[in-house]
Amino acid sequence: MTQELPQGSRTTQTLVVLDDDTIIIELFKRKCRRSNFQCKGFTDPDDALSFVSQHDVSLLFIDYNMPRTTGLEVLALIEQLPRAVARKYLCSSASLPGDISARAKSLGAETLLKDHLFDFELA
Repeated sequence: MTQELPQGSRTTQTLVVLDDDTIIIELFKRKCRRSNFQCKGFTDPDDALSFVSQHDVSLLFIDYNMPRTTGLEVLALIEQLPRAVARKYLCSSASLPGDISARAKSLGAETLLKDHLFDFELA
């Protein structure tokens, strides 16, 4: 399932959200409406990977806990793509053990608790 802003929205950068929770995707969409980001939301990792492989992505938020995979597995696949993602975040509703946070950093991502997702400002 893909969620996106309506056509004709003036945007300059792309933010991708991969989360099995559609409410989180909707919250990102609302945050992006007041910024210069276009939000692409995915609940399926394969759809997100396909999109990221074909488009320039400025920000990527990946849920750690998903039904068929983990955010770390998706990050590892994204690292193999020829296109680079500017900033990546592995998100979790609970604190991640140090080894998972370290692995996320080795894949170029920071870890972030879902409680703090919307403390940031999109410029």
